[in-house]
Amino acid sequence: LLPTPKPRAGGGAASGLGGIALKPEIVTSRREETNGQIWLDLSHNGYEESFGLIHRRRLYLAANGEDFMGEDHLVGKGGQSFALRFHLHPEVQASITQNGQAAVLKLPKGSFWRIRVQGGEIALAESAAIGAHGRVRRTQQLVVLSTIETDRTEVKWLIQREGGRR
Repeated sequence: LLPTPKPRAGGGAASGLGGIALKPEIVTSRREETNGQIWLDLSHNGYEESFGLIHRRRLYLAANGEDFMGEDHLVGKGGQSFALRFHLHPEVQASITQNGQAAVLKLPKGSFWRIRVQGGEIALAESAAIGAHGRVRRTQQLVVLSTIETDRTEVKWLIQREGGRR
């Protein structure tokens, strides 16, 4: 998750680098596992000083690995825009569907996955992947764009295999 602030002079995180240099003072994490299902509950205040935001993320992975859900919560001043970024492997092909509320991902061996979002809109953007021996390859990223409406915003997303188990 990276807020999309306007760049400021002086460099660093506040210059629009997306929080790369930010160091949170408060980080929490909790992991639960039941019958092979995994829940993670994570939060940090790394965006608080520069953007006035607290970020919390909840993740769930089904035991069969075919359902992956996330909830991103942002608490802070309303009106700020932000972006969730899902960087894709260079061999994954993506297309936006359902008026920006979903995307279909085609993997190299022919399987399909779908990501759906609630509370934001998906767009495609260019990205880069650094692989073996530092080799840089062009790729894409899914960017979920949204705005903090009041003092708290939630974006939910779900990634599922299409067409059953393979």
